[in-house]
Amino acid sequence: MATLPIFAKFVVLLSKQTVCRRLNEVNLKARRPAKGPKLCPEHRAARRNFVENYGDWNIPEWSNVLFTDESRFCLNMVDGRKSVWRRAGERFNQNLITECESFSGGSVMVWEGFQ
Repeated sequence: MATLPIFAKFVVLLSKQTVCRRLNEVNLKARRPAKGPKLCPEHRAARRNFVENYGDWNIPEWSNVLFTDESRFCLNMVDGRKSVWRRAGERFNQNLITECESFSGGSVMVWEGFQ
């Protein structure tokens, strides 16, 4: 008797609909991944330290702070939509974040500050 490789003995045919249904049963849905930088342990520690140092500030203390932000708007970027399978509340799970690409063509930088 010829022996089949072990994987050949357990072949199961599944439809896309069956797979989607099973994923849905365990609350996994196709969603857009969050975009942002991967945070290394040092970045996480710095964020935690910031909250510990300034988390109890009140409005008069924060009124002396200038908040700034800058955004880059790409002019020549393709849509590049992707999906990941995740549960609700897992948007910023580091394993599910799509990293932003640098230098993808022409862009415009916008900076703002408010107090």
